Amino acid sequence: LAKQGVAVDISLRHADALVFLKSNAERYDLVFIDPPYEYSNEKLKSVLELVAKFVSSESAVVVERSSRTEEIEIAGLEKYAEKEYGDTTVRFFKTISR
Repeated sequence: LAKQGVAVDISLRHADALVFLKSNAERYDLVFIDPPYEYSNEKLKSVLELVAKFVSSESAVVVERSSRTEEIEIAGLEKYAEKEYGDTTVRFFKTISR
């Protein structure tokens, strides 16, 4: 991106998402979440509801999960795309217009 003249400010976090988000004050344009397959839907829902507070209407939230995991409703986010790759499903979310 930088070679194309696009300003890039990338920040990677490898941490427990709930702990990190509860102490977060930043806003994000892109959030990629790839929890272990055994990560419960209840925990993931809590994470995504917190993430929804830190993204704008132009942001994307990408979640990778097992294809066997049932889909969940997330307050503040709506799914706009989904791709399956074998046993993996990648879901793309955006904020619900306020």
